[in-house]
Amino acid sequence: MHDDDHFALLAGVGAALGVEVALSEQALVPYVTASAGPSWIANYHSLGGVTAPLLDPSQNDLKDPGNIDPSTSQIVLAYEAGVGLRREGVVAPWVELAWANAYVPEAMLRRTPRSADAVRAAWGWNVVRAAAGVAFKL
Repeated sequence: MHDDDHFALLAGVGAALGVEVALSEQALVPYVTASAGPSWIANYHSLGGVTAPLLDPSQNDLKDPGNIDPSTSQIVLAYEAGVGLRREGVVAPWVELAWANAYVPEAMLRRTPRSADAVRAAWGWNVVRAAAGVAFKL
């Protein structure tokens, strides 16, 4: 089903372990990073109009225009790889460019009538991240 008034909210939290390899011993240090770890991904949907039959009236407030159920909640494996450049010293500015990826498989929508057999389609988290900062060494 499609509804032009539908919106989705994504929430996620993750933890990762990885490696950082410095490519130089100079004052300006290029480096590469790679990490992977579990992430919790939740999708919340605001349904109405032609998609209203997907809302279970016993579990949703159908009169609330801000109702953001049904939802899905999953643990997935996320990956990130990047390159960066940092300056060594007590005050160490850095810049980094990274690519993050996770595959989120299809899942049954919670808080929908069982008879609807409603499923949120699989999707991919595919993000390019550019970041900059300053590290202060103690």
